[in-house]
Amino acid sequence: MHSGEETPQDELDFADWCENNPAQVKRYHELEDLWQELALQNMTLSPEEVEEYLPMAALREIGPGSRRIGPKLLHKPAFAAAATLAIAALVLYWLQPFSGITPVQYETKRGERLVVNLSDNSTVNLNALTTIEVRYDTQARLVILHRGEATFEVAHDSARVFTVRTRNSVIEATGTMFNVEANDDEVTLTVLEGSVVVSAKEAENDRAGIPFTVGQQGIVDQSGNIRQKTAENLEKITAWHRGQIIFSGEPLVEAVEKVNRSSTHNIVVADKQIQEFPIYGVFNTGDSQSFVKAVKVVHPIHSLEESEQETVLYFRAKEDD
Repeated sequence: MHSGEETPQDELDFADWCENNPAQVKRYHELEDLWQELALQNMTLSPEEVEEYLPMAALREIGPGSRRIGPKLLHKPAFAAAATLAIAALVLYWLQPFSGITPVQYETKRGERLVVNLSDNSTVNLNALTTIEVRYDTQARLVILHRGEATFEVAHDSARVFTVRTRNSVIEATGTMFNVEANDDEVTLTVLEGSVVVSAKEAENDRAGIPFTVGQQGIVDQSGNIRQKTAENLEKITAWHRGQIIFSGEPLVEAVEKVNRSSTHNIVVADKQIQEFPIYGVFNTGDSQSFVKAVKVVHPIHSLEESEQETVLYFRAKEDD
């Protein structure tokens, strides 16, 4: 739209595209700004750098620990005309559905959270230490959860099932909201809105998936066995969306694992005597020091700051008081 050769019909077509694709208009303007920036700096992107940059436009940051995932945008001196070609490729990418030929991967580290906006207006909210792989095409919507925890808010599309695959499960939906946590031993699904169908990853064709509705949980073990239960507290499951962790009697060793996930400061449980101490309360993600202070008040625990990045918890005998 900046060539100087656009016709009135081109302008009408562009206006029609903007009206019918509101989710893509912001991305178009971001790419337009980048186009102008590169032209002013007489810089360009190689095809490889273009491919590395594309996933960045799908992200928006939340919370103090969030960050953009992916390689940094690199520039090389070149002719401004070449920059035009590179950005044109970016615009074409966003004007068409993601082909799914090249999967796009998103990852969070400790203390990070991330929201990924997908091309169909679905969103994926990634908790810390989570890795997903997105594969979209005109026939299907597939997200692979390699590790960690994510909440999926699925835009309705009856023509394309939204599928989440983990190491040992397959979750299918057309329009709903659900949370999935993939641990080493099992996968836990919680339906927050609508309904989904869950099956074991290696299920035979004659084994129908099991339906789950709002408030229900499905636990899939390593062998593909699916157990169905009622979720005790949906607010607890989604507390990390609000920057909180809620404990209702979990053993200290499990609580520390969750606290460590949300913080760059590491807590170590050194004594077996304290591993099973029950933990109750609401804690802010990333605030490991407040967690340590709280458990020391309730239980006979002594802490030692091994370094600025690590606190070690020991059993506190009476003679130590």
